[in-house]
Amino acid sequence: MKQAVQERIEVEQANTAALLGQLNYVDEDEATQAYELFGKQFPKAVETGKFMSTPTKESDIKYRWRRLKDTLQIDSKAALELIQKDASPLFVDPDFIRRAFKAMREGCDRGGEEALEDIVMKNPASLIADPKTIKVNLGQAKVFAAFQDATRSFTGFFREAIFDNGRRVPIGRRDEPAFGGGFPAWKRKWEEESQAKQAQDKS
Repeated sequence: MKQAVQERIEVEQANTAALLGQLNYVDEDEATQAYELFGKQFPKAVETGKFMSTPTKESDIKYRWRRLKDTLQIDSKAALELIQKDASPLFVDPDFIRRAFKAMREGCDRGGEEALEDIVMKNPASLIADPKTIKVNLGQAKVFAAFQDATRSFTGFFREAIFDNGRRVPIGRRDEPAFGGGFPAWKRKWEEESQAKQAQDKS
């Protein structure tokens, strides 16, 4: 049921993105840069225009990037800096990201400013975490974000060397629908297969 709802949401958002893509925006140049950054990290998704059930056409990515700016209340420069570190939030339902950031804001003493500085800008992938989970684990989220930020150059090299600059994702190219609720299917599947492999190695 959740999956069917999520797929319908993605279709509706793709239609909205296509319509909005016909308008003229003052941040069009920056939105194009955002799309290019996304394509550099995930070229296969750009080549196909769809990854699993998630639309990844230029209009879709620009739409999510603008929604991201609005949710985080940041300018284009900061939004580009964020996805240059990790563009995975651009795979995700913008409403899910809004709920995740809201949970962070509510759990931080300084609200959105603290959530943005100590978590999101250091680890953009935190935006795809389950809102209920991250709200009660903000301390761990901050520590992990600091670690991710400090080791980003190494992990970026690792991703490009092992996964061919995003052309081959950790779980391979598949066409299963995305996991409902906004959490990217590729990340969930990767975790499941990693756990299965670890269990097999132990046996």
